[in-house]
Amino acid sequence: MITKVTGENLEAFLDSSEFAILLADATWNAHKELAEQFRRIAEEAETAEGVGSFAFGELDLDDAGLWEFLKKYQVLNVPAILYIWQGNPIKTVIGTQQNIKEQVRYMFEDVTNGWF
Repeated sequence: MITKVTGENLEAFLDSSEFAILLADATWNAHKELAEQFRRIAEEAETAEGVGSFAFGELDLDDAGLWEFLKKYQVLNVPAILYIWQGNPIKTVIGTQQNIKEQVRYMFEDVTNGWF
């Protein structure tokens, strides 16, 4: 399940799981390929064994309540994927040319192996 993250529910979302993957996007962004890839990965993760420690969320860059959070994670453009472990940034990847599935797999392996 993908949670719509806002300034009001950000802390609850981050507290809901040890590992969070967030898509930072904006309604004015015409390039939605990464968002579609993100949604497919989130759907696949729901049915995968042992992926219960991951939370998937989407946030809108134009939500004023998220500006400090986005600044902390150095989101300078959209779309961006934020990888977060226990509320701490691991990685922020900006742009449409990224393989979310591969990144999630690496992060899942790292969490499973106790590297976080």
